[in-house]
Parts: sequence; C-alpha cells; structure tokens
Amino acid sequence: MSWMPVTIRGPRTAGLGFLMRSAAPAVAKFSTKMSFTITRNLEQLPSYSMLRKLAEQNDVRLTGDERTGSFASQGVEGNYEFGEDGIHGTFAGRGLKGQFSFEIGKAAISITDKPFWLPETLLKQKLMEGLDSLCSKLAGTTER
Repeated sequence: MSWMPVTIRGPRTAGLGFLMRSAAPAVAKFSTKMSFTITRNLEQLPSYSMLRKLAEQNDVRLTGDERTGSFASQGVEGNYEFGEDGIHGTFAGRGLKGQFSFEIGKAAISITDKPFWLPETLLKQKLMEGLDSLCSKLAGTTER
C-alpha cells in the first residue's frame, strides 16, 4: 500500500488536500491504449520520388530509399517499407503510436496509443484533415 496526495478543488473546498491510502502503486498514466483507423480513397499509389518531394516541401526529414527507410518531423518519427501491395509503416511521437498504409485505392492511418489528455474526437478530426490534405497533394503531384 502507498499513500497518494489528493487535492479536492471546488467552490466550497478551497483546495482541501489530504492523503489517501491506495493498494495500487502511484504510477502516472500518460497514454491510453486504443485502436481506430481513418481511411481515405487514394487515386494513385505514391512513388518514392513523390513522397520525397512532399517530404521536402513539408520539412520532413526522409532517410532511406525506394525499399525501406525512416522519417522524422516535429517530434514524430517512423519507418516505412515499400512492398508489392503498397507502402506500410509505423510511427511514434508526442504520445501517439500507430501505423499507416498506402495501397492501391486506399490510404489508412491506425492509432494504437494516444495521450490520455488528448480527446479522441479532436485527434480523429486532425488525422482526417491531415490525411485529406496528403491525399489531395498526392493526387496533384505528378512524376517528373
């Protein structure tokens, strides 16, 4: 058993603090296990050169080649692999963990962990906006 500090805040408690005995050890929980996937239509499967061009335009550091590699931007890092059926990879950063895929006709992002304080609806909204933007950029990018 351990003692955990507890503070009650409210109009009548004025920050009343006390110790509460708990059978569980005091462990901070920073992420929540979860699983959901956002998918969008993808007109064409992106090539390595298309992705490299978009990465340069969006300050994403891309290391690797046409088969495998890694990427990093704004605290998020990940790996990718080109396969016969498309591009697959994983990413982690800022409390998020997940995977992504670009296949013929479909782009998908799956989240497996998120920060406990981040509302799921906000996360889904931002991911949908980002995936919509990426798919439209890929549709507008042509090989040179």
